Amino acid sequence: AQAWVGGQPGTIPRRTIDFLTPGNCPDWRLFRWTTLQDDVLFYGKDAPAQGVPDTSALGSVEREIKFSWAYLLRMPDSSTTTNVPLKVVIYQGRTLVPNTGENLYSAGFDPVSNVVSLTWLPTQDKPNVKVGGWILDVTYIPDPATQHPYDRGNYFYRVININETSATSMDVEVQGRLTGKGYDRPGTIAVLDNVVEVYPTESWWNN
Repeated sequence: AQAWVGGQPGTIPRRTIDFLTPGNCPDWRLFRWTTLQDDVLFYGKDAPAQGVPDTSALGSVEREIKFSWAYLLRMPDSSTTTNVPLKVVIYQGRTLVPNTGENLYSAGFDPVSNVVSLTWLPTQDKPNVKVGGWILDVTYIPDPATQHPYDRGNYFYRVININETSATSMDVEVQGRLTGKGYDRPGTIAVLDNVVEVYPTESWWNN
């Protein structure tokens, strides 16, 4: 099955690893690959089974799922599926239902000052952006010469300063330089709730 970040086709496609597809594997395997294994609820001090894992839900161990994660893979070259860099996105208190807590906003980019200017409609919620939090560039822009996407989208940026410029706009300064090409054109930013950290890894996904 395929979904999209923010629920909008043309952003970043979301796919489930074949051996983790719900219905094709037990729940423990899903939890093993996307949550902490020791994040277990225990009976309280007033319960007869004090200090024992809570199995009140159909006899299975109840998990708090305080922390979970997803894997972000960015293809530098859309003509090949090998050597794809991997990042791990850490969530705190996130629901495991896709496309919830993911909002999209129109954006302009200034690579010189590392500022992303977000705008939204009066009917939209204000972006839930905080200093120290993260925003995700989900812009898809094809290279006119090759029609392959620019190496532009799928980048997370940490927020270091916020300046509200109107009731429906704000300038967000990010840490580090804006990465990729095509920043002379507007794009789309996704604000994902509950993201607490993004870890670049030395791992590469080799299909």
